[in-house]
Amino acid sequence: MAIKTMIRWPKKISRSLVEQLIQAEKDPQKALVIFDAAAAEAYGRVHKPGEVIRIFKKMKEYDCEATPKSYVTVYSILVNENQLKVAIKFYKYMRQMGIPPSVVSLNVLIKALCKNGGTINAALQIFHEMPSHGCSPDSYTYGTLINGMCRLKRVREAKELFAEMGTKGCLPSVVTYC
Repeated sequence: MAIKTMIRWPKKISRSLVEQLIQAEKDPQKALVIFDAAAAEAYGRVHKPGEVIRIFKKMKEYDCEATPKSYVTVYSILVNENQLKVAIKFYKYMRQMGIPPSVVSLNVLIKALCKNGGTINAALQIFHEMPSHGCSPDSYTYGTLINGMCRLKRVREAKELFAEMGTKGCLPSVVTYC
């Protein structure tokens, strides 16, 4: 059964508040929920990716072992904040820590690489390598790539991806048409 807590974060959040909550929680699973909520809801909302990384590093001090979800939460915030170099470095760190690639983590990486015309070919390479990591591209993967290709006026390739998407049983989503 998943642990679910409702935390309503104030508009201004301090690192010490999050640290106090994590330290006070005796159940490591609940402390991880607090971390994920703080990272995604609070620090992500107020555009403080550096704080997310600081709290993430402190978790070990409070006997909280990061989960794959925690890693992907940090990683996703870095991408959303356009901290692409840091995000890619963090992705490599995730891999070193034994966190296997997942569809979610690879989608985040593809999204990051699609934000820049100079790196979209790297996004395509990761897309083609997904099966070797045991991951199948999903509708979000295809939609992100199609969107990136269209923004770069690579419409022919976008149409090819759209056609492939149908043959793989992936239905278009809102992302596909944005």
